[in-house]
Amino acid sequence: MSEYYFILLSFFWYLFFFQIPSDELVTAAFYTYAFFDPKITKIENGKPNIYRPDLFEEYLRRAKEIAGYIAYFRDGNAEQKIKNK
Repeated sequence: MSEYYFILLSFFWYLFFFQIPSDELVTAAFYTYAFFDPKITKIENGKPNIYRPDLFEEYLRRAKEIAGYIAYFRDGNAEQKIKNK
């Protein structure tokens, strides 16, 4: 079993037991990733210094899009909308 499968399985069990909204989890993961990505941020004196805000904003746009899809499909209305097409 690959380590990626284990990570995904752990992620879904965590969401199942603790009922964390996954769109909020995606947003939180984005901020954690962005502040530690060396292409975007440098840690200086223990504080993040964003020197590539263009990349930061692009990643934020993608994270918001993913969170929007998650919220859309979570509502249950998506299944009916797909069936009606």
